Amino acid sequence: MLSLTVKLSKGMAHKAENIILNKGKDDPSLSAKDNRQGHIATLILKAVGIKGNLSSDVHSNKNLWLRIEASVEKRHRRRFITRLACWTAAAIILAVSIPFFWPHLTSSTDVKLELAQIANKNLYLLADTSGVKVKNGKKIQYIKNQSSINFAGEKENYIHNSEAYSTVTVPYGRRTEVILPDRSSVWLSSGSQLTFLKSFNKGEREVFLEGEGFFDVTSDPGHPFHVYSKTLHIKVLGTSFNVCSYREDEKSSTTVMSGKVALFPMCEVSFDEKILTIGKNAQLIKGNNQLIVKEDEGDSQILWKEQQLILKNSPVKEILTKLQRLYNVNIHADEVAVGQTFSGRFDLTQPLEELLATIYDPHQFSIEIKERRVTIQHIS
Repeated sequence: MLSLTVKLSKGMAHKAENIILNKGKDDPSLSAKDNRQGHIATLILKAVGIKGNLSSDVHSNKNLWLRIEASVEKRHRRRFITRLACWTAAAIILAVSIPFFWPHLTSSTDVKLELAQIANKNLYLLADTSGVKVKNGKKIQYIKNQSSINFAGEKENYIHNSEAYSTVTVPYGRRTEVILPDRSSVWLSSGSQLTFLKSFNKGEREVFLEGEGFFDVTSDPGHPFHVYSKTLHIKVLGTSFNVCSYREDEKSSTTVMSGKVALFPMCEVSFDEKILTIGKNAQLIKGNNQLIVKEDEGDSQILWKEQQLILKNSPVKEILTKLQRLYNVNIHADEVAVGQTFSGRFDLTQPLEELLATIYDPHQFSIEIKERRVTIQHIS
């Protein structure tokens, strides 16, 4: 009823007042529907909770109308105070709750999504093969004549930046070591990219990898280390392991060299959580979400950072893909040339043509190299 009174006092104020003051006798603006003004006046008095009756004295009715207005205003004020008290209580509850819920509001999931978004935006940097790059926000710096990039100290001017994220891009034909703020090291292989929060050592340590990297993580049980890629999520406390997760490859893999890691799927794939210990290798087949865990000597997975490549019945198609990245070339081979397997050890300091001559019998295959384009064909 109060809402009816308020609406009446706003939308029909002049009529209500006339009903009270004139009882409808002297106001020509009242329509035929308002002839029962005495009944309406009684409803108004009941609505605002005022005891009294209309009289023939206009002065008395004016006082009655003022009492009605004061009653309505009082009810508005009471309602406002009640709402204000509720808002204040809600604000206090929120302020008290923030310290408890803040870790959840800034959860690992949020950082993971942000890292993935930043990494996706920076993929274009891989097309630039002119050198290793460090991007802080919109600023890009080229790193020349350095085999290692150190984010743990403050001597390097490219880490003095207010932007939240850093992205290190290693072009094809190069490899680089990155020292993270917690002094963990990451060797990035050719065509790889690492994105991380520059302040990540203040909470959980999280990075996003595109390509291949060998991680040697500084032990810190209070701050777990997370590696995300397009298909894999690896959680560790302190260990060394290799991750290979190129978007264009048919599979992603990780091999544990020391300690153990927990393996989770990223959003685009699905498999049960796995714990990998020393010497275990996990391969995710992207086409069918199949995760294969097997024993692995490990050295064959990480010697690339020592410019060595150990191959054991490896499909030649995969070998050529690796060589393309390591030597920054485009290799085109016919179906016969890629339909084989190969075992051996490569010294990646040698010229590419010498490595290809090791794989292919020159009497059966022709190898033509023009600048950065390599063509391999079977001799029929």
